[in-house]
Amino acid sequence: MQDEGSAEAWLADKPFKDQIKEPTNKPEFKKEQPEGDWDLEYVYGYRSSDARQNLYFNDKSDVVYITAGLGVVLDVETNTQTFFGGDDVENQEEALQNDLENHNDDVLCLAISNDRELCLTGQQGPGGAAFLWDSETCEVKKRFQLADGIKGIGACSICAHNKFVCLAENTSDPVI
Repeated sequence: MQDEGSAEAWLADKPFKDQIKEPTNKPEFKKEQPEGDWDLEYVYGYRSSDARQNLYFNDKSDVVYITAGLGVVLDVETNTQTFFGGDDVENQEEALQNDLENHNDDVLCLAISNDRELCLTGQQGPGGAAFLWDSETCEVKKRFQLADGIKGIGACSICAHNKFVCLAENTSDPVI
């Protein structure tokens, strides 16, 4: 019996390399944003790989959770969703964060008030914006902008009387 070698040796040869070719009639690459409007209808998916305690019920027993840059409110009876976020965000320059009405990066944390009427979400990325919003209508109540140098918000909470919020930076750097 002859040894055919390991799988690593076979993959090193890359037999597929000459099988894939770039098309000759490919469309022109355009950097500008496409024309037209779009609306979110339904979101499939849930962020669980790097976020915890981010699935709640609001005061109407609708499911509230986060995924990508959105807060999602799912009415289980009608199987319809309402969204916090999902609007166009202009990031013309890296230093400019146009996130006055919704998140412009992935949402990492979600908290809900004791009365189940308010949600608090925090996003990753420089600057770290957080939003307090209505858990039924998804209307923005308050925007929190953290100081420059913050690497994003990894945890958040709302106090029992809805007077204060707590936001924790998403970092592994030691506090000095």
